[in-house]
Amino acid sequence: MANGPDSNWIGITANKTNNGPAPYSFQYTFNLSSFVLSTVSLSGSWTIDDEGTLSVNDHVISTLGNGNWVSLDNFSLAAGSGLLNQGLNTLDINMTSDDQYLEGGRLEGSITGTQVPEPCTMLLLGSGLAGLAGFRSRFKRS
Repeated sequence: MANGPDSNWIGITANKTNNGPAPYSFQYTFNLSSFVLSTVSLSGSWTIDDEGTLSVNDHVISTLGNGNWVSLDNFSLAAGSGLLNQGLNTLDINMTSDDQYLEGGRLEGSITGTQVPEPCTMLLLGSGLAGLAGFRSRFKRS
């Protein structure tokens, strides 16, 4: 399966066909500090050559067996699942078995959810509303 516009294959050593026996682990860390955690969901697709698991914060959310490297398999984690942390989270592709030839993994995914407004945004909004209220009361007195 060729690399795509949204993802590429990753491996231990890209220019080496035999990286030794499994296990291998590929990890992506992401921060959800600015999100309302109960609204956050993950979705996408992934594959691995040869066998492995996809985990979020050490909880397996998908498993693939041998021969899945020819297409991407869908995965999803619904909002409110309880598997995500406010703050740092990890997504792991764990290769559990291999044939020691062209080993790698590939993932395309997205995170959706409601972001918490930054304090500066709230301060500007509050200042603007207070200014409008002051202007209106002054306008009424005139």
